[in-house]
Amino acid sequence: MPSGRRRGRSRFIPVILLAVAGVMLWSIYSGFHAPSAISDAQLATAERRVIEDAFMAKGVFVRDEEVYISPVAGVVKLLVRDGAMVRAKTPVARVEAFRYGSGYESGDGSGHRPGIEGSPGDAVVLSTRSPGIVRYDIDGLESILCRGSVPGLALKELTSLSKPHGLIKNGARVSGGEAIFKVIDPTCLDILVYGSAGEIGRLSAGERVWVRFPGKGIDPVPGRVENVSAPSALISLDEWVRGADRQRFADVRIVSNISEGVSVPIEAIFTRGGKTFVYLSRRSGILMREVSIRARDSRYAIVTGVGDGQAVITNPLVIERQGM
Repeated sequence: MPSGRRRGRSRFIPVILLAVAGVMLWSIYSGFHAPSAISDAQLATAERRVIEDAFMAKGVFVRDEEVYISPVAGVVKLLVRDGAMVRAKTPVARVEAFRYGSGYESGDGSGHRPGIEGSPGDAVVLSTRSPGIVRYDIDGLESILCRGSVPGLALKELTSLSKPHGLIKNGARVSGGEAIFKVIDPTCLDILVYGSAGEIGRLSAGERVWVRFPGKGIDPVPGRVENVSAPSALISLDEWVRGADRQRFADVRIVSNISEGVSVPIEAIFTRGGKTFVYLSRRSGILMREVSIRARDSRYAIVTGVGDGQAVITNPLVIERQGM
């Protein structure tokens, strides 16, 4: 009798094991559905891609620059080329002063004739106080924009205050007090960006970002948000931007986050019970797979839970309507 009971128990062991395996498989593939004959299902292939959390903005370069003024009226002779990199104490411009009686026209309100007519007299040489890039174009914003601070002006106001004088040319006549050139420090650079209140509001002081210059062939420049005051934010750039000494305004793309991973079209994602899913299409049928979203833009989302190359259904509502 004891041996008969043992044989009886042994018959039940395979049944129990099969039941346990069935429960496990059901828990793993609870989202699996039988092969579908739905002809309206649309497919897309999950693939690796880079997604940027970014927005377009108008940028204004804020440079560390010093403007050099002619102390007298006269004829200017330029001693270095525009855009040259010079050392401190480098002679840049020589002004042959006009004589009027016993003094020079200084532009200081001393009563000398305000015109610039006259005969060349003594020369005044303007030399750099610090090293940098020499530029002969003055736009009037040099005294308004200051690194590390936001001017509190709307972009339209800033644009209206920009009064480019054009390049000072060799042999030009200048007045006393007129700006001749500026020296720009190429070791530091800020950019003041203007966007909508919602876009600028996504940034926070101390945040690391990247600045792109679309169509300029310039690699993304990393930087740090120094100040946020909607609709503008000031970003301190880690690197000098090619051409920043020549131009003041630029179209930019501000990137606050860069993510890389397997992506699916936004329309493939749906929610159920507070969780996020996609439908995977396989030869054996359709599988509902839970995913988590790491990043997204207007077209794609980088997700976990889907492999590179897997087919996803981009119109999941069709599956839902069939009760699958």
